[in-house]
Amino acid sequence: MIRQLELTHFRRYDRFFLEPHPRLNLVIGANAHGKTTLLEAMYALAMTRSHKPAPDESLIKDGSEYAKIVALTTFDDRPARMSLVIAKTGKRAEYNRVEVARLSDYVGRLNVVMFAPEDLDLVKGGPSERRRFLDMEIGQLTPSYLSALSQYRKTLKTRNEVLKGRQSDKKYDDDLLGVLTERLARQAARIVDERAAFIVELDRMIREVQPLISPTDPPIHLTYAPSISQNFQAELTRRQHHDIRQGTTTAGPHRDDIHFQFAETPLKPFASQGQIRTVVLALKLAVAELIHRQLKRYPVVLLDDVFSELDDTRQKNLLKHLNPRTQVFITATSLGALQAITLPQHAIVRIHEGTLEGVEHHG
Repeated sequence: MIRQLELTHFRRYDRFFLEPHPRLNLVIGANAHGKTTLLEAMYALAMTRSHKPAPDESLIKDGSEYAKIVALTTFDDRPARMSLVIAKTGKRAEYNRVEVARLSDYVGRLNVVMFAPEDLDLVKGGPSERRRFLDMEIGQLTPSYLSALSQYRKTLKTRNEVLKGRQSDKKYDDDLLGVLTERLARQAARIVDERAAFIVELDRMIREVQPLISPTDPPIHLTYAPSISQNFQAELTRRQHHDIRQGTTTAGPHRDDIHFQFAETPLKPFASQGQIRTVVLALKLAVAELIHRQLKRYPVVLLDDVFSELDDTRQKNLLKHLNPRTQVFITATSLGALQAITLPQHAIVRIHEGTLEGVEHHG
């Protein structure tokens, strides 16, 4: 839970301070006034990067040298101070005023789950979007996974350099390529195992969550689609001549995917925009529930523009089934249909042109 939040030079915010409600916060303001940025800052504090595939420098306010996010949080029922500084030269994270040497050791101290309009690309977009989702969410549950992924990427980069070198003047020999292939296979197996286990659990969880939001939609089914399912070293060795011709490693976790289906039907070609939005929302809420069940703590749930393209029934179902012990932030341009819904205790946070206009507490 976030008890206090302070931003300095973060995107359009020069200075910003908020003491949010411990449960439901409705962030209200016109488009492009900073609502999404507020949620992005909370996500970045927890995950050390934006929810968007954007360079870190884009988070720094124009004309500033750095951006800083500081929050007082609760971690395993104990108060904690978290800080992330994003500079043009790199990032620095502190936990209880002690700098954390590796960012992968910092991730997981505050768990967040965010839904944003860009997340519709999890269904509509390419495999890279789905791999990024996998890596970020598994990293929250198992921080050591991020270290393993970093090592895999380093080995992959080196192997690809060797493959390209073999294309031209055979600069590298087969022994070096064999060593890298063996190392890459070992690292790939760990990543694929973690991803496959995560998808099995997430598939089980989304089957529980989806009917609560949209009981009339067909059941959603998730499957992990690895490009190599077993015997990684043998498969990479078999592909070696092909990889040399291509100048890159053509199979491995960096080429894997997730498949979304309604029963046996692929989701992407047939689902409406509203159905896709509902599926992705159910996916994110399933992640939140999975975090709670596995880590025994409640993540902060960030819902950006969540009511767009959801009908009144789905809106009411969403609010009804949000865990009452979860801290939630929901952005909207106005209270609109929310005024007709009986809300639990909440705060209305009004944002105008990058400043906090006021906070109203209700209940």
